[in-house]
Amino acid sequence: RAISVRWWIAALCGLAYEFTGVTLSFVYAGHDGRIIAATLLPLVLLCITRAVESGAPLWFAALAATVGTLLLSFQIQAAYYVLLAGAAWGLFVAIRTASRAGARVIERRVGMCLLAIVLAFGIAGVNFVPFSGYIAESPRANAGGRGYDFATSFSMPPAETIGLAVPEWHGVLDSYKGLSKFKYHTEYAGAFVLVLIVMGLRTAWRDARWRFFAGLAAFALVMAWGGYTPVYRLYYRIIPGLSRFRAPSIGFFLVAFSLVTMAAIAMEALAEKRARVDTRKIGLSLLSVGLILGIPLVFGAASSGSRAEGFLRFAAFSAAVLGLLWMWWRGLGNPRVVFGALALVIVADLCIVGRRFMETVDPPSELLAADDVASFLQQQHPTRVWVYPAPAGTGSGYLGNGTFGVSTDYLMHFKLRQVGGEHGNQLQRWNDFAGGSAERMIDFNHLVARGSLLNAASVDYIVATVELVIVRGSQNETTDRLTRVYANDKVLVYRNNRAMPRAYFTNVVHLVPTREMALAGILAELWQPADSTIVEVDRSAPFPELARGPVAGSATIEADDDPDHIVIHTTSDRDAMLVLTEAYASGWQVAIDGVPTRIYPANYAFRGVNVPKGAHTVRFEFRPPAVYAGVKLSLASLGVLIIFAGAALARRRSQLRTFHVSDTL
Repeated sequence: RAISVRWWIAALCGLAYEFTGVTLSFVYAGHDGRIIAATLLPLVLLCITRAVESGAPLWFAALAATVGTLLLSFQIQAAYYVLLAGAAWGLFVAIRTASRAGARVIERRVGMCLLAIVLAFGIAGVNFVPFSGYIAESPRANAGGRGYDFATSFSMPPAETIGLAVPEWHGVLDSYKGLSKFKYHTEYAGAFVLVLIVMGLRTAWRDARWRFFAGLAAFALVMAWGGYTPVYRLYYRIIPGLSRFRAPSIGFFLVAFSLVTMAAIAMEALAEKRARVDTRKIGLSLLSVGLILGIPLVFGAASSGSRAEGFLRFAAFSAAVLGLLWMWWRGLGNPRVVFGALALVIVADLCIVGRRFMETVDPPSELLAADDVASFLQQQHPTRVWVYPAPAGTGSGYLGNGTFGVSTDYLMHFKLRQVGGEHGNQLQRWNDFAGGSAERMIDFNHLVARGSLLNAASVDYIVATVELVIVRGSQNETTDRLTRVYANDKVLVYRNNRAMPRAYFTNVVHLVPTREMALAGILAELWQPADSTIVEVDRSAPFPELARGPVAGSATIEADDDPDHIVIHTTSDRDAMLVLTEAYASGWQVAIDGVPTRIYPANYAFRGVNVPKGAHTVRFEFRPPAVYAGVKLSLASLGVLIIFAGAALARRRSQLRTFHVSDTL
């Protein structure tokens, strides 16, 4: 409506965007942040349009609230694309409005839009303030990014652009046969939109708005293609922040929205021409669109299986759209009936494809019921479990834990601490420890190759689908280090006999000045956590002298169902370092008998605390200052928005009362 199309055209195209493949299929993979970004995009552009054209304060407040909500979704990459599109559209609207309102007025309005965006980031401060400190430990963004190959690792193959019309060409979900590693969405835009795009080439191409969205669609399409086109290298170099992302295909929702908007403008152009009864041009337009039918019919006849079904489905719905448009143009039938029929065609067309992404599953009590492995492990009360990745060529591992070493979180459902998982400990320290690489964030090659690291991580049970054999030199150490404690026809469960407790006193501390030296130390062939602990210490900071040798004492962890709060009761016959095999990360604080002290990186990925001799209570709490600072910033920004919006609303009401009084007088 903000770009001046009729209400029923806006309604039809809004319906087309609501059910478009990208928006609808994001549900399948649980990508709620992407859905939020895709569905708030029209509202962001609406607020920018009204704010720049009218200068009304309430629209600036609406812009801040909308973008703030978008940023709170914390799908940063999708939000980034929305802001790019918003900036381009804002500049376009400003240029078009400047001749009418004056350059200085437009400059002030654009400045107010920028302030609204700043306020939106303040509203999302609870996300961004802590995140800014986490970037250094993020495996996706370390050292300013992970390189061009990583940044383009989830690019959309250009050939799959045919999915706008026939997603079956490369397959959907289990039938997918494209170049991507996996694909849980579809780009399908529907016959209604694509028919009108072709018609717009004749009826709307002179409209600057149509050309703007055509350009935005082209820009976003090249963005989605990512590493499959050399043009993306230009994007990568000149667009700030792009090197921190890794899935260019996410930007395809900008293509979908641009195409829908172009369809709306094209249909509005048709409505204008219909009012002038320009039958010649509409006839040529409909004739051009016949190509949409002809090509799918030819390909459908030449194809087989699902491809043929896809082409024929698209051809059938294109024919239905063309027929209804012709009826509307010729004035045949009630316009409301034609409008309703078009709405039904749009929904039916898009949902035939979209319904494949709507899947029902059993309730959690059945879907996540304990199998025999989970039941056995529950009885053992393990410290930590690792699902061993299935070697290449041996098939899938337990619960789909395949070659990449990524398993489900199934075991954690039963309060079993698990190494890895669907998205495990995403700190760079842990990924370095486990064996990540520049190509993969998550990899377990260190854990596979070095039992000392499994011991250091307190992994006392291993679930595998292949027999595990440990050979050191010429010695078979399997029996000494691993004990098979359970087996069924598919799964073997081993107990790791050398696993360290979750909390323990170390006998010997080796100090190293750098992170790199700590990693090299734990990867040394002869290092064992039972013998010594490698601790990173800044040489400029004092570190107490600790005796070397066995420590007589104990470390007992209280029940810790709260993951942000761990209490350990200790006794020892001398000052010693307590090691807790939980992730070392900023934000953790520790106090001994209520007195704050320092946490050191121990064995590269875990925590170490110097504890005096005797009996003590060591309390770990996760209280990152950045989170509390972010909360304060969000609340303060929200307060500013409420005050500004309230003042703007009061001013608007005052103006309306003034107008009413003037009319009465």
